[in-house]
Amino acid sequence: MVGSNNFENRALFIERCRDTLKDRGLTVPLDDDNDTIRRLLELVGSGRRIDIDSELTSLVNEVWVS
Repeated sequence: MVGSNNFENRALFIERCRDTLKDRGLTVPLDDDNDTIRRLLELVGSGRRIDIDSELTSLVNEVWVS
């Protein structure tokens, strides 16, 4: 479900993100179920902000590369 920081069906949400990319732009799938937000915050907390780029690239590629 969108808006609650987790998805009941991640594969379906990724497909919707891909459709949105074509029409309106990129939607990055941040969710609690895959600990995405927690991992990003841990990187900030441990002073590894540079590693956030790698995490975000992975999320973008999940949508962008089909």
